[in-house]
Amino acid sequence: MPDTTEISNSPPQQPSHARILVVGESAAPGSVLRHILLTEGYSETQCVPSAREAFGMLAETTPDLVIVDVAGHDADGFDLLRTLSRRAQEQILPVLVACDGAELMTRLQALEASTLEIIGKPLERFEVAFKVRNLLHTRRLFEELRQSKLAVERQFLERTTKLNHALDLLTKAERELAKRLAESQNESRGKSAFVADIGHELRTPLNAILGFSEVIRDQRFGSVGNPKYVQYALDMHEAGTHLLRIVEDLLELSKAEAGKLNIRLEKVVAREVAASSLRMLSGLAEQAGVDLKVDFAADFPTLHTDRQRLSQALINIVTNAVKFTPAGGSVTVKGRREPDSGAAVVIVSDTGIGIAKRDIPTALSPYGQVRSAQRRNTKGTGLGLPLTKRIVEALGATFELVSKPGEGTVVTFRFPPELVG
Repeated sequence: MPDTTEISNSPPQQPSHARILVVGESAAPGSVLRHILLTEGYSETQCVPSAREAFGMLAETTPDLVIVDVAGHDADGFDLLRTLSRRAQEQILPVLVACDGAELMTRLQALEASTLEIIGKPLERFEVAFKVRNLLHTRRLFEELRQSKLAVERQFLERTTKLNHALDLLTKAERELAKRLAESQNESRGKSAFVADIGHELRTPLNAILGFSEVIRDQRFGSVGNPKYVQYALDMHEAGTHLLRIVEDLLELSKAEAGKLNIRLEKVVAREVAASSLRMLSGLAEQAGVDLKVDFAADFPTLHTDRQRLSQALINIVTNAVKFTPAGGSVTVKGRREPDSGAAVVIVSDTGIGIAKRDIPTALSPYGQVRSAQRRNTKGTGLGLPLTKRIVEALGATFELVSKPGEGTVVTFRFPPELVG
């Protein structure tokens, strides 16, 4: 029988476009629940008296809220609630259950369905309106969250597509690089010009890779979901940074070979430049277990040189030294004034694996790389030493490398008297 609870005569609320499905006794015309929903402005309400009819309607459409008026003997009603509970785990579907009696409430609670909200009878307008509003608000929030997640996934897919396109460009550029290098091995000037051109071509896809991987790594447009994607983006960014560093070295080396390095001479306190350079490499040295030291004489003079280029040369040499120095070893940067000649020398020495005398010319030649069992597992392109040699020479100083396998390497930058003081 329809519920006969007293009906409030409060004025109707603003119309709502929420789609509500009412199942059971309260679906009957003139029921308290139907009157409350109409009064609250829920005009798009469909009512079916039985669970069987509700199954048919749910197969065709999904409402925003289902209200089920269930009785203790209503087996079909309990089957409907179990089905709605399972369905709510796959999609957002809140359910309000109206029931009468403590025993029936106990049976409903035994369903252990977190998606069900229970309301006792007789029904009161305030309580019904409050629970309906809360359930519909919760559904809207979940739907907004779902749409936001879908938008993030779409953005992630778009950026992944662009990233793949950038990787394709990089692959094509690398193939072109290998082809053109093979064709220009005997043309030193042509090779330098080519390296400059191809380096600029490589920068574009590399910068795209770094940019898109940063967006994904930092999750700027929302969570990407699986944390593996963040790690993949981090790996791509590190690889792209490594490649970009190689490209920059190639460009610098091609400029040096063509005599086009930009040099700006100024008064420089070399001790400060050395200390700053080693601070930048402290993390690398700590990870490798290598001790970094700065040892400049108190009377070491200022140099008339390019601060940035001197720092670049020191960073290249110290990085190389750390790379080939076993854990427990050390790298030291010294500054001394030669009393006889008046020259100032900056010396970088390490306790690393060293280089055989016959291999030193190869290590200092452009695009040459020393191959040995000890160096096999060490990453590198062989650009650091020849690039540094040309930078030091462009500064007007001389570059000297002395090394012995098993004892380490000593690199000396010698600045003539006219660049001292």
